Amino acid sequence: MSSHVDPLLPVEILSMDDNSIQLYQKALDAGMEKVYNIRVMVVGQFGVGKTTLIKRLLGQPVDIAERKSTEGIDVHKHCCKISLDKGEWIEPVDDSDQLYILHRLNKLLSVQHQKPDISQEHNIGETIHQREIVEVIYQREITSDIDANYSKHLDKETGTVAVPLSDDKSSNSEKMKDAMMEILRLVNENADKLVKDIEKYAALSIWDFAGQYAFYTTHQTFLTSRAIYLLVIDLSQHVNDLIQDDKCFLDSEGIKLQKVLDLIQIWMNSIHYSVASPEAIVPVILVGTHVDKLSEESRKEAIDKYFIELRYMLGEKPIIRHLVDDIAIDNTKPDPMLEELKKRIFEVSKQQPHWGEETPARWLPLEQAIMTLKASGTKIVEHSFIEEINMSGSVKIEDRDELELFLKFHHEMGTILYFSVEELRKKIILEPQWIIDALKSLITAETFIRQNPAITSKFREFVKTGKLTHELIDIIWSKENNPEFHDNKKHILGMMEQLNIIAIPRIFSEEGQVTKEENYVLAPCMLQQKTPEEIISPKPNAQMESSPVLCYVFTGNFLPSAIFHRLLAACIAHWPVAKKKKEHMEENLIFCGCCVFQLDKQHKLTLHFREHVIFLRVTRMGLKDKTPSSNLCIEVREFITRNLLKIIGYLGKGLKFEYFIQCPEYNGVSINSLIPVSELKEEPEVPCEFHDHHHMIESCKVLDFWFEDQGNIDSVEETCLSTSNQTMPEACQKPKQERALPPRKKYHAFFSYASPDIQWVKEIVKKLETDHGFICCEYDRDNTPGTPLLTFAADSIRNANKTVIVMTREAFKSGFVKHEIQMAINHGFIEERNCVVPVLVEDCDIPDYLQVFNYVDARDNSKSSIWWPKLLMELDYEGEQVICMICRYIFLMNRICACYFEK
Repeated sequence: MSSHVDPLLPVEILSMDDNSIQLYQKALDAGMEKVYNIRVMVVGQFGVGKTTLIKRLLGQPVDIAERKSTEGIDVHKHCCKISLDKGEWIEPVDDSDQLYILHRLNKLLSVQHQKPDISQEHNIGETIHQREIVEVIYQREITSDIDANYSKHLDKETGTVAVPLSDDKSSNSEKMKDAMMEILRLVNENADKLVKDIEKYAALSIWDFAGQYAFYTTHQTFLTSRAIYLLVIDLSQHVNDLIQDDKCFLDSEGIKLQKVLDLIQIWMNSIHYSVASPEAIVPVILVGTHVDKLSEESRKEAIDKYFIELRYMLGEKPIIRHLVDDIAIDNTKPDPMLEELKKRIFEVSKQQPHWGEETPARWLPLEQAIMTLKASGTKIVEHSFIEEINMSGSVKIEDRDELELFLKFHHEMGTILYFSVEELRKKIILEPQWIIDALKSLITAETFIRQNPAITSKFREFVKTGKLTHELIDIIWSKENNPEFHDNKKHILGMMEQLNIIAIPRIFSEEGQVTKEENYVLAPCMLQQKTPEEIISPKPNAQMESSPVLCYVFTGNFLPSAIFHRLLAACIAHWPVAKKKKEHMEENLIFCGCCVFQLDKQHKLTLHFREHVIFLRVTRMGLKDKTPSSNLCIEVREFITRNLLKIIGYLGKGLKFEYFIQCPEYNGVSINSLIPVSELKEEPEVPCEFHDHHHMIESCKVLDFWFEDQGNIDSVEETCLSTSNQTMPEACQKPKQERALPPRKKYHAFFSYASPDIQWVKEIVKKLETDHGFICCEYDRDNTPGTPLLTFAADSIRNANKTVIVMTREAFKSGFVKHEIQMAINHGFIEERNCVVPVLVEDCDIPDYLQVFNYVDARDNSKSSIWWPKLLMELDYEGEQVICMICRYIFLMNRICACYFEK
């Protein structure tokens, strides 16, 4: 379902609330510009040649003998441009992103017939008077056309304009104003020479992700559906080879050695679950390196065999559909296959939903200002500074709410970091990876620490326990070593806490109030100590009882460690970490993949994870009353669930989980001894067959601890299964006439329609539910207020047996309906059956991508006796065989996107 939206809006906007969507649409209506951006994410195990591959792609010199690995994330922003007509990669140009925005800005100015007024007042200089120079990057070829007044500030070697500032603030302000006005004049007078057909090029950026496992927990923050992934693998390694030089600390088992295949699956799963829609395709190209190590005689056969076996080992999991190609490269020389890879990257880019995306034209000046600041090396600015820059131009974002939307949108896009909460909103981080650089400076500070023996013990404690003292931070981020981190320490730590990369432990009073903060922070991603067995499997104690173990079981058998680390950080900020006295010291009970919290004087919570399951146990000590409080257990569950959904919404939009209970008679950790809460809710007694002796479990005894109202577990389950905190509507829970649902489905039909057609939909839904016992889902009735439209649609299509497409003229104008159609067709491919039921309600042009489906002709309501039975039959009919082949054909052609995006 959708409100009337003409263009296809960015996914980031569709994921926001209705007010934000309307605000963005209003900005588009005032003027729009098409953008073509290509983001390439290079991922994979360390030491496989990712950085060398990037250098080869960019035509940079390569030293094969160099063996330095990337640490954190290296970003090559707009490192080159690609011609839109031929896909030709143009050599890197330092000022390409500046030119691109300047050109777009000039177009806007010329359309509105606005000439820059040299006498116009600008306040920008008053804000940044402390900078020694103002640099404006422009194309070097036009320097001969600049008048003498401008040329006197020109640096011929760097192609920059430097305006020297004095200590006189008012004088500086005038110089700033003159420089900015001169730049605007230059843009207008030399537009043709500035652009040099720049409209014909796409901007490319490449992200180089570190392969060491220590950085994986930070990578999850930057994964996006707006990218093409190059998953680099070493063809000289077998997929079952153990990776010896990189220790992984995944869960409560502690250190593990991973196989090559394990890390490939981690990357594929991370990419797959980084998007909200289970049907979305995030293109991944397998790039095999170290071809030179393969025998020349059988090289081609060995390469083909490797890729075929790898795909076979990945099986029929949903992640396999993201693989769009595989290419082998010899990194030791300029391999001709590099050109094939470049060509493939461009071809795949053109099929992306965001290719040629329309963005508000009046946002361009502020984009240009931010990119100029980035080009000058500025990492962080005040919010007030951005406001002043915005208001200093003749074309500006007038509305404060729209400015907030601009910042939120670019935050979701990954171009800035901005949180509109409390103190954090006062500053904006222009380079998101700068936060990772800050964490990297702490993680990789061992060389620096060796030169400071006095703090060696504190650094070792940090590496072992994740405990990072402010003394250690101040030394590593000293004014001499890291001046930018030093000056912004409070804000950086606040950002890290907001992202749940670190946690700031608090000291609580007996009443549960925070009295003060500890003098250290905790970084869960650094925890390496294996969890003691007695923590996870406590021995029987006459003075202690434990609740049944509540489990969050993630579908797809995948849980990124980053998700648990951030959950742990949220819990540390909420509850005090329990301590154990050891000799004359107190030791925090926090370990790799596990932490014990002191809920109150008697109650403790043990939180840990193993593989793809998070385990919760509440324990109570007492002489008389030692049964854990059910109210406290429920409070814990609600807090964990709420924060887990919040983290998933930011890091792993496609991740889903369900509630399970571990068999109460099993004292240990096993993912095989779990019973679904949904099953316990249905039956008063449930058999447990996971042990040597089979036995029955009384459902109410295990559910009472964690769920206040067992009759309301349905809505709780729905909350868990949706990142939008969505609950199943009352009308859909108990249809008047029972009709069997297919396995794992919650609705018989989801309706996709445009707003003007809502009355027709409501009448059809009412008749289907009242007279025929169908369970239907439609946006206007069933969506929870505040739930992002795209999230609701993705969940509903996945949980519905069929998606009814209400075909009208308004529907085919709607960007939302187009998104829903794409998801429904893709979902049919995944399930290998037809999931789409088109219904023609009025005369309209049916798009090519729907003409391959049989549709129900409901244009004439007087003939409902003819088309109504056909609709009922289509809602029941699966059509797995013939229609499935059509779905496969459409999907593999991948033309449906191009077809309706162009329209």
